[in-house]
Amino acid sequence: PSPNDGSVVNRISIDPELLELMEGFKLYPNPTNDFYGNWIVFEHHTDLENGEITASVYDTYGREVMNWSDKIYNNGFQLHGFTLEQLPNGIYFVRLNTPDRNKTYRVIKG
Repeated sequence: PSPNDGSVVNRISIDPELLELMEGFKLYPNPTNDFYGNWIVFEHHTDLENGEITASVYDTYGREVMNWSDKIYNNGFQLHGFTLEQLPNGIYFVRLNTPDRNKTYRVIKG
């Protein structure tokens, strides 16, 4: 449509953080460091009543160097976290999985 043809174009603006959460997960802080206790926190929304959420951490060679899991007890907003303090500084890939979605993040530990 063009501005002169009488059609209406609706435009909306969505907060990038909200969009990230709607797409699956929001992970922070990134980078993480001693100031934050090397914690990684992630948020997600689920329609599941119960299930399990898992995180696998991989180094840059693709080796799994850590894994973590927790239970999902009810639907709605979820907040989880784990620490990378036992890993050396570097770049890692964190794969988050739930029964209804998954996503991989590049995380810097410095």
